Amino acid sequence: MSFNKYDTVEDLNDSKHDWLLRVRAQAIWKGITKETNSFRGYNVIFVDDCLCAKYEGYLIEGQIYKLNDFVVKYYNGDETTSYVRTNKHIYFTNETTCIKDEGDGMKIEPRSFDLFCLEDVHNTKNDNRYLINVVGVLDGTPTKIAYKKDDVEKSNVKFTLYDRRSYANVTFFNEFGEAFPKAMKEDLEQPVVIIIASAKINDWNDEVSLTNYPTTRFYINSSHHNILKLTEDYIEKRVQCKVMVNTFDKKVKWYTNYCAKYNTDIVPIIWTDEEVIRLCGKTVYDLIADDEEVEDGDKFPAALQQFEKKKSTTLQ
Repeated sequence: MSFNKYDTVEDLNDSKHDWLLRVRAQAIWKGITKETNSFRGYNVIFVDDCLCAKYEGYLIEGQIYKLNDFVVKYYNGDETTSYVRTNKHIYFTNETTCIKDEGDGMKIEPRSFDLFCLEDVHNTKNDNRYLINVVGVLDGTPTKIAYKKDDVEKSNVKFTLYDRRSYANVTFFNEFGEAFPKAMKEDLEQPVVIIIASAKINDWNDEVSLTNYPTTRFYINSSHHNILKLTEDYIEKRVQCKVMVNTFDKKVKWYTNYCAKYNTDIVPIIWTDEEVIRLCGKTVYDLIADDEEVEDGDKFPAALQQFEKKKSTTLQ
């Protein structure tokens, strides 16, 4: 039994006249007789949803495709919940070809995010033009809450993200929310860094939070860019890096600003006061004031030496 009561444009033929279509009028224009310049009638291009059925099961997330013969249109300004901050759409037509690319070519990163800062969650709560991509460290433990609405069992999972400047509340609902704690394996490397792509900003009862939308995805401890391969486009930009602390340079005062030349596989990193607090729970000034830690200032603090030869995630 078919649940679609409509015929498709592709199936039309001259065998009958009692067709039932559900279509969009994509273009309408007047028909004019060239010889007499008189009006003949209206022409209409009707488009149905058969393209959706054509690509159902063929489009796979993460797959690379080659596209030909598509239409590019600009946003007209009244669209909401757009996935990225761009003013262009790609529209498929009956002439569009979408073929899986199984060959070799230029590398396309498996993921790319148009990231907002967490502080922008509050600043853009009244702007529904875009969904939002954010990254932050998981703060606390995700909490599942079960409840009933209209006698239907529902649930949500709540947690908080922190990016060293701001906090953002997150509420994932129902099946999507239940998938989040299941993905939180016990042996996850700490701190747990969460990327949320295409989240919707919700303002309910004066509480602003990120919630899931059909296009929302989350990534836990996703692979980072290699800092040694970042181009000049990243100069003065803040990036999340996973690094190995190889050694501390104990020839200089540990609490002074320092920048050294580096080899091909070593990058000197400066830990700000905020990073020191996150790592050992003390400020730089606390360590300076602790005679047992630094003695006369020449001794490198033991609280920091404990991170030598250990992997850690730092925001630079």
